[in-house]
Amino acid sequence: MDAAGRVMRAACIAAVLPAVALIGGCAMLDDAHSRQQIDVEAFADPHWQDWEPMSGLEVASDRLCPAAPGCLQADSSEHLVIMKFESVSSATDYVDAGGGALHQIDPLVIDFRSTDLPRAEQDAVIRTLSNINASSPD
Repeated sequence: MDAAGRVMRAACIAAVLPAVALIGGCAMLDDAHSRQQIDVEAFADPHWQDWEPMSGLEVASDRLCPAAPGCLQADSSEHLVIMKFESVSSATDYVDAGGGALHQIDPLVIDFRSTDLPRAEQDAVIRTLSNINASSPD
C-alpha cells in the first residue's frame, strides 16, 4: 500500500474510531477522564491488524507495566507501544523520564522509540488516538 493509501486508511479509521471507542460520558467530563475509560488492551483486537501502524499489537501489560510506575495497561508491536496510566500526572512522569519519541495524550503514552515507522504514519497514529473520547475532536 502506498503512502496515499495509508493516509486515506488512517483518515477513515480516525472518522470511525470515536463511534467504537468507549464513550464513558465524555460529553459531561473532560477528555482526560474520558480517555481514562479506554481499554488499551482492546487495540490488540484483530480488526486493528489491517492498519499497518497498529498491526501486530499484542497485550503487553504484564511485561511492560511493572517497570513503569502508574501503568495500568500496555500493548506493543514492532511499530509502537501504547500505554495507559492511572493518571495524567503518572503519564507525564513517564514521558519526562523516558525521553525519545514518546507522545502523551492525557493518560495515554505512545512510544515510537524502537520503530522505523515513517513520521507521517506516527502522526496518523497520534491524531487517531487523540480523537478517541475527545469532546471536541479536530
